[in-house]
Amino acid sequence: MNIEISLEDLLKNGSHFGHNKKRWNPKMDQYIYGEKNGTHIIDLRKSLPLIENSIKFAHESAKQKKKFLFVSTKKQHSELVKNIAEETNNFYVNFRWLGGMLTNWNTVKRSIKTLKEYELTLSSDESLFTKKELIDIEKKKTKT
Repeated sequence: MNIEISLEDLLKNGSHFGHNKKRWNPKMDQYIYGEKNGTHIIDLRKSLPLIENSIKFAHESAKQKKKFLFVSTKKQHSELVKNIAEETNNFYVNFRWLGGMLTNWNTVKRSIKTLKEYELTLSSDESLFTKKELIDIEKKKTKT
């Protein structure tokens, strides 16, 4: 494996743009170069070796046939994340990240089960329900 990433590559891709200054995590202070227009600028000189380590780790993990979770909730990345994950037979989240998805899986699993039940109810014979009941179920489904 020989992947070369330069500071210029990272700059071209906008990797130096961080979060809005109001939404930052103080633990990231050592990686912040400065601030412009209310947005933190990431110090790419400190980030580059960490990115290279991550690439090596991912490469070694892939050689061992380990599974990956691809995550991007940005609209412009949605299809790319989905396609790469499906091509490599891995997992992905490309729409909305649910809080606790990794740390509180039992609760998330219960919510997914409830959502499926609502969808099944709505796709079943609608004559079993009044219009108001269907609207209520649809609202609950949207909330879940």
